[in-house]
Amino acid sequence: LFVINDEMSTYIESSFISQFNRSNELTTEVPKHFKIVFDCAKRIYQSSGGSFDPTVMPLANYWGFGYSGKVAKENWDSTEIQQLTHIVGFDKIKIDDNVLNKTAIGTQLDFSALAKGYAADVIAAEMQTLGIDNVLVDIGGDGFARGKNKKGNSWTVGINTPDKTAALSDIYVAIQLDQKGLATSGNYRNYYEVDGKQYGHTLNAKTGFPYKSNVLSASVIANTAMEADALATACMASDLDVGLAMIERLPDAEAYLIYEDAEGNMKEKYTTGFKEHILE
Repeated sequence: LFVINDEMSTYIESSFISQFNRSNELTTEVPKHFKIVFDCAKRIYQSSGGSFDPTVMPLANYWGFGYSGKVAKENWDSTEIQQLTHIVGFDKIKIDDNVLNKTAIGTQLDFSALAKGYAADVIAAEMQTLGIDNVLVDIGGDGFARGKNKKGNSWTVGINTPDKTAALSDIYVAIQLDQKGLATSGNYRNYYEVDGKQYGHTLNAKTGFPYKSNVLSASVIANTAMEADALATACMASDLDVGLAMIERLPDAEAYLIYEDAEGNMKEKYTTGFKEHILE
């Protein structure tokens, strides 16, 4: 975990990602964990049509959700936001001959939408090398399950009710997992309220504004927790049916989206293969 943090934490000034964010390129060799996460981020960026974009860091800082400190944005300037969108775009960053570089000055990376999931995968793999075949790893809601629990059953994981007043033990649906990663993304806990209006930490990389959607939370099952983590974020940055269609196109991923209907009621939609994971 220390090694992964030293490569990808935007809160550690000496980390590889922080050094890159302050410069135009790094001529030092790209670390192995960073490269794995970068390649996964690129795949999800492409498959989501840009909804998942790890270069939203300047926007995250602007809106008060980044490493510059969590401060609610009382006043925003559309001209400033427009200028920031010019340096946002994952296609502006490349790895050439193991050198990480950017084509736009000021472009920054933020892997917080998939690095936690990757860390869970690494821990699960490390456990397996130690001969531990039955394991459930969870890092802040992103996890990986393999094998059985003490009762000899597949691991059971609960998806939290997406409501700011809900306790962590308030479960909306329970699912079973084996050899799969699971991640849930939502705006119901990480948001600000200004003048009676809420805005969440899911940002639209194209417009520069917080993404408005009736999706309350997105839970994704994939072969790795890293992929599940990124895809859940992509679903939160997409309209309900667009997010579901994106996951349906992927062969090894399933999604469960909880949304608010026109009457304000909590409803759910999920992909075809998700049903087999639901614990009845």
